[in-house]
Amino acid sequence: MIIWIHELLISKLYMKFTEITDKQWDMMEPLLPKPAATGRPRSNDRTVLNGIICVLVSGCRWSEMPKTCGDDSTANPMPRRWQEFEI
Repeated sequence: MIIWIHELLISKLYMKFTEITDKQWDMMEPLLPKPAATGRPRSNDRTVLNGIICVLVSGCRWSEMPKTCGDDSTANPMPRRWQEFEI
């Protein structure tokens, strides 16, 4: 996943954020952990991933992340959580 995000960042020479494509999402979705069977429903993973990429590409603060990319309090801890799952 880190290599894919790195390639995405390199391809954005002018640091313009664009949402991930359906093709990119189809490659990423199977790599993410499955939602828990119980408890509170998880936020949309695609929206969260778009939020993470938005912050990485634009350089904005988490709190300045556009609401169209999800909530910063959800997206901010996700890279750490996914790293724990070795994604």
